[in-house]
Amino acid sequence: MSLLLPPFELHHPTSVKEAVQLKADLPDADFVAGGTDLLPNYKWGLNVKRHVISLARVQELRELTTQRIGALVTLTQIEKSGLLGEKLPVLPATAKQIATPLLRNAGTLGGNLMLENRCFFFNQTYFWRESKGFCKKAEGDACLVVPQKEKCYATFSADMPAALIALGASVDLASARGERKVPLAQFYDCDAAHAASRSGSPRPDGIHRNQKAPDEMVTGVDLPRDATAWRATYKKLRLRDSFDFPELGVAAAIRWDGQNVGGFRLVANALETTPVVLDKLGADLVGKPLTDEAIQRVAKDAEAAVRPVKNTYLPPSYRKAMTRVFVETWPAFAGSVSHSAGAKAFLRSSMATAWYAWSTVLLSFTSWKRCLRIVRPRSRPGTPRAPTVSHTPRNRMRVSTLFLLRNSAAAGSRGCTSPR
Repeated sequence: MSLLLPPFELHHPTSVKEAVQLKADLPDADFVAGGTDLLPNYKWGLNVKRHVISLARVQELRELTTQRIGALVTLTQIEKSGLLGEKLPVLPATAKQIATPLLRNAGTLGGNLMLENRCFFFNQTYFWRESKGFCKKAEGDACLVVPQKEKCYATFSADMPAALIALGASVDLASARGERKVPLAQFYDCDAAHAASRSGSPRPDGIHRNQKAPDEMVTGVDLPRDATAWRATYKKLRLRDSFDFPELGVAAAIRWDGQNVGGFRLVANALETTPVVLDKLGADLVGKPLTDEAIQRVAKDAEAAVRPVKNTYLPPSYRKAMTRVFVETWPAFAGSVSHSAGAKAFLRSSMATAWYAWSTVLLSFTSWKRCLRIVRPRSRPGTPRAPTVSHTPRNRMRVSTLFLLRNSAAAGSRGCTSPR
Protein backbone atom coordinates (compact mmCIF):
# COMPACT_ATOMS: atom_id res chain seq x y z
CA MET A 1 0.00 0.00 0.00
CA SER A 2 1.43 3.39 -1.06
CA LEU A 3 1.10 6.71 0.76
CA LEU A 4 -1.27 8.00 -1.93
CA LEU A 5 -4.88 8.70 -1.07
CA PRO A 6 -7.00 5.60 -1.61
CA PRO A 7 -9.98 5.92 -3.98
CA PHE A 8 -13.25 7.17 -2.51
CA GLU A 9 -16.34 9.02 -3.72
CA LEU A 10 -16.52 12.67 -2.60
CA HIS A 11 -19.89 14.29 -1.92
CA HIS A 12 -20.56 18.06 -1.66
CA PRO A 13 -23.73 18.92 0.31
CA THR A 14 -24.65 22.57 0.74
CA SER A 15 -26.67 22.35 3.96
CA VAL A 16 -26.63 20.46 7.23
CA LYS A 17 -29.90 18.77 6.31
CA GLU A 18 -28.44 17.49 3.04
CA ALA A 19 -25.22 16.37 4.76
CA VAL A 20 -26.91 14.31 7.47
CA GLN A 21 -29.27 12.76 4.92
CA LEU A 22 -26.27 11.69 2.85
CA LYS A 23 -24.79 10.11 5.95
CA ALA A 24 -28.03 8.25 6.63
CA ASP A 25 -28.03 6.95 3.04
CA LEU A 26 -24.29 6.13 3.11
CA PRO A 27 -23.42 4.61 6.50
CA ASP A 28 -19.93 3.81 5.22
CA ALA A 29 -18.93 7.48 4.95
CA ASP A 30 -16.75 10.00 6.77
CA PHE A 31 -17.33 13.73 7.19
CA VAL A 32 -14.37 15.94 6.24
CA ALA A 33 -13.86 19.65 6.95
CA GLY A 34 -10.23 20.81 6.69
CA GLY A 35 -8.92 17.28 6.22
CA THR A 36 -5.70 17.88 8.18
CA ASP A 37 -6.28 14.75 10.29
CA LEU A 38 -8.56 12.52 8.20
CA LEU A 39 -6.66 12.64 4.91
CA PRO A 40 -3.20 11.83 6.38
CA ASN A 41 -4.82 8.89 8.16
CA TYR A 42 -6.31 7.76 4.84
CA LYS A 43 -2.85 7.89 3.27
CA TRP A 44 -1.66 5.54 6.01
CA GLY A 45 -4.59 3.24 5.35
CA LEU A 46 -6.25 3.97 8.70
CA ASN A 47 -9.97 3.12 8.76
CA VAL A 48 -10.59 4.20 5.17
CA LYS A 49 -14.22 4.64 4.03
CA ARG A 50 -15.62 4.35 0.52
CA HIS A 51 -17.49 7.67 0.72
CA VAL A 52 -16.38 11.06 2.07
CA ILE A 53 -18.83 13.91 2.70
CA SER A 54 -17.18 17.33 2.39
CA LEU A 55 -18.68 20.10 4.52
CA ALA A 56 -16.78 22.91 2.77
CA ARG A 57 -19.93 24.31 1.11
CA VAL A 58 -22.15 24.28 4.22
CA GLN A 59 -22.09 27.99 5.05
CA GLU A 60 -24.35 27.71 8.11
CA LEU A 61 -21.45 26.10 10.00
CA ARG A 62 -19.28 29.24 9.88
CA GLU A 63 -20.90 31.34 12.62
CA LEU A 64 -18.47 32.96 15.07
CA THR A 65 -19.72 34.81 18.17
CA THR A 66 -19.05 34.69 21.91
CA GLN A 67 -22.12 32.46 22.27
CA ARG A 68 -21.55 30.05 19.40
CA ILE A 69 -18.69 28.88 17.20
CA GLY A 70 -19.58 26.87 14.10
CA ALA A 71 -17.86 23.60 13.26
CA LEU A 72 -16.32 25.03 10.05
CA VAL A 73 -14.68 28.03 11.72
CA THR A 74 -10.97 27.57 11.15
CA LEU A 75 -8.41 27.60 13.92
CA THR A 76 -6.82 30.66 12.32
CA GLN A 77 -10.14 32.52 12.49
CA ILE A 78 -10.38 31.68 16.19
CA GLU A 79 -6.77 32.73 16.75
CA LYS A 80 -7.21 36.06 14.93
CA SER A 81 -10.70 36.89 16.22
CA GLY A 82 -10.68 40.26 17.96
CA LEU A 83 -14.04 39.49 19.57
CA LEU A 84 -12.83 36.26 21.14
CA GLY A 85 -9.50 37.85 22.04
CA GLU A 86 -11.34 40.48 24.06
CA LYS A 87 -14.08 38.37 25.64
CA LEU A 88 -12.67 34.81 25.72
CA PRO A 89 -8.89 35.13 25.28
CA VAL A 90 -8.22 31.51 26.24
CA LEU A 91 -9.69 30.31 22.93
CA PRO A 92 -7.38 32.30 20.62
CA ALA A 93 -4.43 31.47 22.90
CA THR A 94 -5.24 27.76 22.69
CA ALA A 95 -5.80 27.81 18.92
CA LYS A 96 -2.43 29.51 18.46
CA GLN A 97 -0.69 26.53 20.07
CA ILE A 98 -2.13 23.99 17.61
CA ALA A 99 0.04 22.72 14.74
CA THR A 100 1.43 25.32 12.31
CA PRO A 101 -0.07 28.42 10.61
CA LEU A 102 -0.63 26.48 7.38
CA LEU A 103 -2.48 23.69 9.17
CA ARG A 104 -4.50 26.17 11.23
CA ASN A 105 -5.61 27.84 8.00
CA ALA A 106 -7.26 24.57 6.95
CA GLY A 107 -8.04 22.91 10.29
CA THR A 108 -11.43 23.62 11.83
CA LEU A 109 -12.95 23.65 15.30
CA GLY A 110 -15.14 20.66 14.45
CA GLY A 111 -12.15 18.73 13.15
CA ASN A 112 -10.18 19.42 16.34
CA LEU A 113 -13.09 18.27 18.49
CA MET A 114 -13.20 15.02 16.51
CA LEU A 115 -9.42 14.56 16.21
CA GLU A 116 -8.52 10.87 16.16
CA ASN A 117 -6.78 9.61 19.28
CA ARG A 118 -3.10 8.98 18.66
CA CYS A 119 -0.69 6.17 19.55
CA PHE A 120 2.74 4.87 18.56
CA PHE A 121 1.20 1.69 17.20
CA PHE A 122 -1.67 3.38 15.33
CA ASN A 123 -0.19 6.42 13.57
CA GLN A 124 2.10 4.45 11.29
CA THR A 125 2.11 3.19 7.73
CA TYR A 126 0.27 0.01 6.80
CA PHE A 127 3.51 -1.95 6.36
CA TRP A 128 4.79 -0.84 9.78
CA ARG A 129 1.53 -1.84 11.46
CA GLU A 130 1.51 -5.15 9.60
CA SER A 131 5.01 -5.94 10.91
CA LYS A 132 3.71 -5.51 14.46
CA GLY A 133 0.58 -7.59 13.91
CA PHE A 134 -1.75 -4.55 13.87
CA CYS A 135 -3.43 -3.01 16.92
CA LYS A 136 -6.95 -2.91 18.29
CA LYS A 137 -7.64 0.55 16.83
CA ALA A 138 -6.95 -0.55 13.24
CA GLU A 139 -7.21 -4.06 11.76
CA GLY A 140 -6.12 -5.87 14.93
CA ASP A 141 -7.88 -7.21 18.01
CA ALA A 142 -5.39 -6.42 20.81
CA CYS A 143 -3.86 -3.25 22.28
CA LEU A 144 -0.07 -3.20 21.93
CA VAL A 145 0.49 -0.49 24.55
CA VAL A 146 -1.10 -2.39 27.42
CA PRO A 147 -1.27 -5.93 26.02
CA GLN A 148 -4.89 -7.11 26.30
CA LYS A 149 -7.95 -7.26 24.05
CA GLU A 150 -10.55 -5.35 26.06
CA LYS A 151 -9.50 -1.71 25.76
CA CYS A 152 -7.62 0.67 23.43
CA TYR A 153 -5.26 3.08 25.20
CA ALA A 154 -4.71 5.59 22.37
CA THR A 155 -4.19 9.07 23.83
CA PHE A 156 -6.56 11.99 23.35
CA SER A 157 -4.53 14.63 21.49
CA ALA A 158 -6.84 17.57 20.69
CA ASP A 159 -6.29 20.95 22.38
CA MET A 160 -9.49 22.96 21.95
CA PRO A 161 -11.78 20.60 23.93
CA ALA A 162 -9.90 21.16 27.21
CA ALA A 163 -10.25 24.95 27.02
CA LEU A 164 -13.90 24.71 25.98
CA ILE A 165 -14.70 22.27 28.81
CA ALA A 166 -13.12 24.73 31.26
CA LEU A 167 -15.55 27.38 29.95
CA GLY A 168 -18.56 25.06 30.35
CA ALA A 169 -19.23 24.67 26.61
CA SER A 170 -21.69 22.28 24.95
CA VAL A 171 -21.47 20.61 21.55
CA ASP A 172 -24.31 20.56 18.99
CA LEU A 173 -24.93 17.31 17.11
CA ALA A 174 -27.18 16.76 14.09
CA SER A 175 -28.45 13.70 12.24
CA ALA A 176 -31.38 12.74 10.03
CA ARG A 177 -33.17 11.84 13.29
CA GLY A 178 -32.88 15.40 14.66
CA GLU A 179 -30.59 17.61 16.70
CA ARG A 180 -29.31 17.50 20.28
CA LYS A 181 -26.96 19.39 22.58
CA VAL A 182 -24.52 17.68 24.95
CA PRO A 183 -22.18 19.28 27.54
CA LEU A 184 -18.68 18.84 26.18
CA ALA A 185 -17.39 17.07 29.30
CA GLN A 186 -20.26 14.62 29.01
CA PHE A 187 -19.72 14.30 25.25
CA TYR A 188 -16.26 12.86 25.88
CA ASP A 189 -17.50 10.73 28.79
CA CYS A 190 -14.73 12.28 30.84
CA ASP A 191 -15.87 11.00 34.24
CA ALA A 192 -16.69 7.54 32.87
CA ALA A 193 -13.37 7.32 31.04
CA HIS A 194 -11.45 8.37 34.13
CA ALA A 195 -13.21 5.72 36.20
CA ALA A 196 -12.74 3.11 33.47
CA SER A 197 -8.98 3.65 33.50
CA ARG A 198 -8.98 2.39 37.07
CA SER A 199 -11.60 -0.35 36.83
CA GLY A 200 -10.40 -1.88 33.56
CA SER A 201 -13.75 -1.22 31.88
CA PRO A 202 -13.39 -1.39 28.07
CA ARG A 203 -15.52 1.70 27.37
CA PRO A 204 -14.97 4.51 26.81
CA ASP A 205 -11.50 4.07 25.36
CA GLY A 206 -9.28 5.27 22.54
CA ILE A 207 -11.79 4.02 19.98
CA HIS A 208 -15.15 4.80 21.63
CA ARG A 209 -14.07 8.15 23.02
CA ASN A 210 -17.23 10.23 22.69
CA GLN A 211 -21.02 10.03 22.55
CA LYS A 212 -21.43 10.91 18.88
CA ALA A 213 -23.60 8.33 17.16
CA PRO A 214 -22.33 6.94 13.82
CA ASP A 215 -24.95 8.92 11.85
CA GLU A 216 -24.35 12.25 13.64
CA MET A 217 -22.12 15.21 12.80
CA VAL A 218 -20.80 18.08 14.92
CA THR A 219 -22.37 21.39 13.87
CA GLY A 220 -20.81 23.72 16.43
CA VAL A 221 -20.12 24.63 20.03
CA ASP A 222 -22.34 26.71 22.32
CA LEU A 223 -20.83 28.75 25.12
CA PRO A 224 -22.81 29.74 28.25
CA ARG A 225 -23.64 33.39 28.82
CA ASP A 226 -21.40 33.55 31.87
CA ALA A 227 -18.36 32.17 29.99
CA THR A 228 -16.89 35.68 29.78
CA ALA A 229 -16.93 35.88 33.60
CA TRP A 230 -14.43 33.00 33.85
CA ARG A 231 -10.71 33.70 33.69
CA ALA A 232 -9.13 30.75 31.92
CA THR A 233 -5.75 29.63 30.60
CA TYR A 234 -4.41 26.64 28.69
CA LYS A 235 -0.80 25.45 28.97
CA LYS A 236 0.71 22.83 26.71
CA LEU A 237 3.77 20.57 26.95
CA ARG A 238 5.19 19.20 23.69
CA LEU A 239 8.51 18.25 22.16
CA ARG A 240 8.61 21.09 19.63
CA ASP A 241 6.65 24.27 20.23
CA SER A 242 6.42 24.83 16.49
CA PHE A 243 3.84 22.18 15.66
CA ASP A 244 3.74 19.04 17.83
CA PHE A 245 0.73 17.35 19.37
CA PRO A 246 0.43 17.77 23.15
CA GLU A 247 2.27 15.52 25.58
CA LEU A 248 0.27 17.26 28.30
CA GLY A 249 -2.22 20.10 28.45
CA VAL A 250 -3.78 21.80 31.46
CA ALA A 251 -6.81 24.07 31.19
CA ALA A 252 -7.86 25.95 34.32
CA ALA A 253 -10.63 28.49 34.85
CA ILE A 254 -11.64 30.58 37.84
CA ARG A 255 -14.60 32.84 38.53
CA TRP A 256 -14.28 35.45 41.25
CA ASP A 257 -16.86 36.44 43.84
CA GLY A 258 -15.28 39.54 45.29
CA GLN A 259 -12.05 38.41 46.96
CA ASN A 260 -13.21 34.81 47.14
CA VAL A 261 -13.33 32.03 44.58
CA GLY A 262 -16.79 31.77 43.05
CA GLY A 263 -16.00 28.78 40.83
CA PHE A 264 -13.03 26.65 39.84
CA ARG A 265 -12.53 24.26 36.91
CA LEU A 266 -9.54 22.14 35.99
CA VAL A 267 -8.99 19.85 32.98
CA ALA A 268 -5.92 17.70 32.30
CA ASN A 269 -5.43 16.88 28.64
CA ALA A 270 -3.44 14.43 26.48
CA LEU A 271 -2.84 12.00 29.35
CA GLU A 272 -5.63 9.44 28.95
CA THR A 273 -8.16 8.40 26.31
CA THR A 274 -10.28 11.53 26.97
CA PRO A 275 -9.73 14.83 28.77
CA VAL A 276 -9.66 14.37 32.54
CA VAL A 277 -12.00 16.75 34.38
CA LEU A 278 -10.61 17.49 37.84
CA ASP A 279 -13.12 20.08 39.06
CA LYS A 280 -13.76 18.10 42.24
CA LEU A 281 -10.20 18.70 43.37
CA GLY A 282 -10.96 22.41 43.68
CA ALA A 283 -14.34 22.09 45.39
CA ASP A 284 -12.85 23.24 48.70
CA LEU A 285 -11.59 26.46 47.08
CA VAL A 286 -15.06 27.85 46.44
CA GLY A 287 -16.12 30.56 48.87
CA LYS A 288 -12.58 31.17 50.14
CA PRO A 289 -9.63 33.36 49.13
CA LEU A 290 -7.22 31.62 46.78
CA THR A 291 -3.89 30.87 48.46
CA ASP A 292 -0.60 29.37 47.37
CA GLU A 293 -1.09 26.44 49.75
CA ALA A 294 -4.52 25.62 48.30
CA ILE A 295 -3.18 25.61 44.73
CA GLN A 296 -0.27 23.39 45.73
CA ARG A 297 -2.68 20.92 47.32
CA VAL A 298 -4.82 20.83 44.17
CA ALA A 299 -1.70 20.38 42.04
CA LYS A 300 -0.52 17.46 44.17
CA ASP A 301 -3.94 15.81 43.94
CA ALA A 302 -4.00 16.36 40.17
CA GLU A 303 -0.67 14.59 39.79
CA ALA A 304 -2.01 11.62 41.74
CA ALA A 305 -5.25 11.51 39.76
CA VAL A 306 -3.90 11.13 36.21
CA ARG A 307 -2.56 7.90 34.74
CA PRO A 308 -0.76 8.31 31.42
CA VAL A 309 0.65 5.30 29.57
CA LYS A 310 3.69 4.94 27.35
CA ASN A 311 2.31 5.74 23.90
CA THR A 312 3.77 9.22 23.36
CA TYR A 313 7.37 10.45 23.22
CA LEU A 314 7.86 11.62 26.81
CA PRO A 315 7.83 9.10 29.68
CA PRO A 316 4.54 8.75 31.61
CA SER A 317 6.30 9.60 34.89
CA TYR A 318 7.56 12.90 33.44
CA ARG A 319 4.15 13.86 32.04
CA LYS A 320 2.54 12.97 35.35
CA ALA A 321 5.04 15.09 37.31
CA MET A 322 4.61 18.01 34.92
CA THR A 323 0.86 17.94 35.56
CA ARG A 324 1.61 19.13 39.08
CA VAL A 325 4.02 21.78 37.83
CA PHE A 326 1.54 23.11 35.29
CA VAL A 327 -1.24 23.38 37.86
CA GLU A 328 1.06 25.10 40.35
CA THR A 329 2.30 27.64 37.84
CA TRP A 330 -1.16 28.41 36.52
CA PRO A 331 -2.04 31.09 39.13
CA ALA A 332 1.25 32.91 38.51
CA PHE A 333 0.53 33.28 34.80
CA ALA A 334 -3.18 34.00 35.32
CA GLY A 335 -2.42 36.59 38.01
CA SER A 336 -4.67 34.94 40.58
CA VAL A 337 -2.33 34.89 43.59
CA SER A 338 1.19 35.93 44.50
CA HIS A 339 4.08 34.83 42.34
CA SER A 340 5.74 32.83 45.11
CA ALA A 341 4.00 29.56 44.26
CA GLY A 342 4.64 30.08 40.58
CA ALA A 343 8.31 30.83 41.21
CA LYS A 344 8.76 27.69 43.30
CA ALA A 345 7.03 25.54 40.69
CA PHE A 346 9.04 27.19 37.93
CA LEU A 347 12.23 26.24 39.77
CA ARG A 348 10.96 22.68 40.23
CA SER A 349 10.11 22.54 36.54
CA SER A 350 13.61 23.69 35.58
CA MET A 351 15.22 21.13 37.88
CA ALA A 352 13.05 18.33 36.49
CA THR A 353 13.88 19.33 32.94
CA ALA A 354 17.59 19.53 33.72
CA TRP A 355 17.50 16.07 35.29
CA TYR A 356 15.71 14.63 32.27
CA ALA A 357 18.20 16.21 29.86
CA TRP A 358 21.22 15.05 31.92
CA SER A 359 19.94 11.49 32.14
CA THR A 360 19.52 11.50 28.37
CA VAL A 361 23.11 12.68 27.91
CA LEU A 362 24.37 9.89 30.18
CA LEU A 363 22.34 7.37 28.23
CA SER A 364 23.83 8.67 25.00
CA PHE A 365 27.42 8.36 26.23
CA THR A 366 27.02 4.94 27.79
CA SER A 367 25.33 3.58 24.67
CA TRP A 368 27.56 5.25 22.11
CA LYS A 369 30.03 2.42 21.67
CA ARG A 370 27.24 -0.09 21.24
CA CYS A 371 25.37 2.15 18.82
CA LEU A 372 28.36 2.94 16.59
CA ARG A 373 30.05 -0.43 16.35
CA ILE A 374 33.43 -0.05 14.64
CA VAL A 375 34.10 -2.66 11.99
CA ARG A 376 37.54 -3.11 10.45
CA PRO A 377 37.05 -4.67 7.02
CA ARG A 378 39.66 -6.95 5.53
CA SER A 379 42.18 -5.28 3.25
CA ARG A 380 45.23 -6.27 1.22
CA PRO A 381 48.63 -6.39 2.99
CA GLY A 382 50.20 -2.95 3.20
CA THR A 383 46.87 -1.14 2.79
CA PRO A 384 45.95 1.06 5.78
CA ARG A 385 42.76 -0.02 7.51
CA ALA A 386 40.08 2.68 7.78
CA PRO A 387 37.47 2.16 10.50
CA THR A 388 33.90 2.38 9.23
CA VAL A 389 30.55 2.47 10.94
CA SER A 390 28.33 -0.56 10.60
CA HIS A 391 25.14 0.67 8.93
CA THR A 392 22.93 -2.22 9.90
CA PRO A 393 19.22 -1.45 10.40
CA ARG A 394 19.64 -2.18 14.11
CA ASN A 395 22.44 0.38 14.51
CA ARG A 396 20.58 2.99 12.49
CA MET A 397 17.60 2.53 14.78
CA ARG A 398 19.80 2.96 17.86
CA VAL A 399 21.34 6.17 16.50
CA SER A 400 17.93 7.55 15.55
CA THR A 401 16.61 6.78 19.02
CA LEU A 402 19.50 8.61 20.69
CA PHE A 403 19.04 11.69 18.55
CA LEU A 404 15.31 11.62 19.31
CA LEU A 405 16.00 11.44 23.06
CA ARG A 406 18.51 14.27 22.87
CA ASN A 407 16.10 16.51 20.94
CA SER A 408 13.24 15.48 23.22
CA ALA A 409 15.10 16.72 26.29
CA ALA A 410 15.99 20.04 24.69
CA ALA A 411 12.60 20.69 23.15
CA GLY A 412 10.72 19.35 26.15
CA SER A 413 12.49 21.81 28.44
CA ARG A 414 11.28 24.69 26.29
CA GLY A 415 7.73 23.36 26.30
CA CYS A 416 7.45 22.72 30.04
CA THR A 417 8.76 26.07 31.19
CA SER A 418 6.90 28.18 28.67
CA PRO A 419 3.83 30.09 29.89
CA ARG A 420 2.09 29.35 26.59
